[in-house]
Amino acid sequence: MSASSLHRAHDRLFRHVFSKPEHARGQLMRMVPTELRDALDWSSLRRVPGMHVEEALKENYSDLVFDVCTKCTDPRPMLFYLLFEHQTKDDDWMPFRLLN
Repeated sequence: MSASSLHRAHDRLFRHVFSKPEHARGQLMRMVPTELRDALDWSSLRRVPGMHVEEALKENYSDLVFDVCTKCTDPRPMLFYLLFEHQTKDDDWMPFRLLN
């Protein structure tokens, strides 16, 4: 198996696992600041269907979008953009790559 096909297989595996709200919930809860984590109704977390990556990048990038309601009396959905990037080493240019 080539390195690129192995990378695509890992991307598909992570996308499959973390597309399920019950799996993404734990990861998202660890990623957000405590104040935000405590203000959200995590039982309302749901995946927003569709692809949000431009066609030219679809082969190399995948994305998962979730919405979740706040606990306030007038719940408003908040969108989280969750991107899992598989790399063998740190990339100082990652913030700029994400802008693409």
